[in-house]
Amino acid sequence: MSIAKLTIAMALAATAIPVSAAVTSYTGQYVFGDSLVDAGNISVVTGGAVPDPARGYFQGRFTNGPDFTDLLNQKVSGSLTTASLLGGDNYAFGGARIVDNSGFAVNSDMIPDLDAQVGTYLAASGGVADGDALYTINMSGNDIFAISRGQTGPFTEDEYIALAAQRVIANIVALDGAGARSILLMGVAGAAIPQAFALEQQILTGLAMQSLEAEIFNFSYFEFFNTLQTDPGQFGLPEQRLDVNCFDVRPVVNGEVDCTGIFSVDGTHFSAPIHRALFDETSILVGLAEQVPAPAALGLLGLGVLAVGMRRRRAA
Repeated sequence: MSIAKLTIAMALAATAIPVSAAVTSYTGQYVFGDSLVDAGNISVVTGGAVPDPARGYFQGRFTNGPDFTDLLNQKVSGSLTTASLLGGDNYAFGGARIVDNSGFAVNSDMIPDLDAQVGTYLAASGGVADGDALYTINMSGNDIFAISRGQTGPFTEDEYIALAAQRVIANIVALDGAGARSILLMGVAGAAIPQAFALEQQILTGLAMQSLEAEIFNFSYFEFFNTLQTDPGQFGLPEQRLDVNCFDVRPVVNGEVDCTGIFSVDGTHFSAPIHRALFDETSILVGLAEQVPAPAALGLLGLGVLAVGMRRRRAA
């Protein structure tokens, strides 16, 4: 069995030596996820009420500007992502989980979760994925919330974590089987608690055992957050306030809110400057930047960038 090609970014590009590389050319981007990358699907469902634009949310996003997948898409095709309910390629829904909770006796909802989002895309594409497109998966925060709140339905905590990992892997296998060849997998975005670490480890361990044609670009939120707190200047950011929410302390001016120096817009979601930093890091990881980081020494593996397998590039 061949081993899945994983490229794992630890979000510390500043500690690595930049080297020139051909910029990758993608034909488009397909997004699956939760509120961190929802481009307006929940807004469509709620008639524009959620998220509330009067508070400063940007065009149906749960942040005050374009999110990082919007910026990736702008780099790829010149425009922000468009919600799937509006005919676009962003299938993310605020509130979505990895695990389908629609059948839970309590804490259930009909929000399309990961299986439904990927299934909707594959049904629309006739089961054939564009091999030259980028596929971005950002989903886990609501599962971590559910675990921390005991909202795992009929499953024990350990069973839920194992099921979540299995569903991530199964959907990546499905995309790979359909022809996807470049998949950006954002890591577990929940709090740095044992359950979050356990979920990420099970996902990565399971993926490494798969025989895949696609290259999986895995981004570590854990390392990103750690660096953001200790040295935000590496991402071109000032020190971030974690004690306040942007919407609570900054005014809305002409429909916009300046969240510079504040990590969260509302206590749950990233502010636009954080999304910009995520874009900078993920664009390097997937080859959209003109410079890519290379490890300066083996000792950087625990601190900086870990590359497993060979990175393919389609020169622009």
